[in-house]
Amino acid sequence: YESTLTLYILPRWGAVKLTDIRAGMLETWRNELLETGVEPDWKPLGPSTVRKALLVLGILYRYAMRDHIVTVNPASFVKKPSVRTRKGSDERLTPEQLAVLFTHCTGRTRIVVRIAASTGMREGEIFGLRWRDVDLKGRLMHVCRQYTHGEIVEHGKTDAASRDIGIDSKLAAELSAWKLQQKAERREDDSLVVA
Repeated sequence: YESTLTLYILPRWGAVKLTDIRAGMLETWRNELLETGVEPDWKPLGPSTVRKALLVLGILYRYAMRDHIVTVNPASFVKKPSVRTRKGSDERLTPEQLAVLFTHCTGRTRIVVRIAASTGMREGEIFGLRWRDVDLKGRLMHVCRQYTHGEIVEHGKTDAASRDIGIDSKLAAELSAWKLQQKAERREDDSLVVA
């Protein structure tokens, strides 16, 4: 929420009184974010990012309503972009495409792509994975932390984020080889799998 507030909401609405913002203004802003993005790169933002920005703004209005600063929440009248939770089959890599990708990936990149493709783990979860979370014999990974905004967070966003994921024998073998390739100090239980 803090990064959404800092990156998208305050630059546009920080100097505007909450009582002066109308739903139509928020709709225009929503469309601008989807079409042109924000400084410095001016790339269109994805629907989930824009949706989150509108949700955070709505939270601010709920607090303002609670404290009798405003009487209405204009964000509640703005249609939020829909977000698909699952990619269509035409957007997912086929096993053949993954095989080609693996032939072009080496080292750390290969292990990251391999873990992601085999487990469905998010990027931050992969970069937060420690060797103590990987049971190569039992072929299991315990997801319990993530790397986000430049730091390791020792808990997931939700209770469901902490989970065990089974791994196949190919990934277990690659992780074993990867561990042996690392320097001794990178193989400690507390060391990151992908440092």
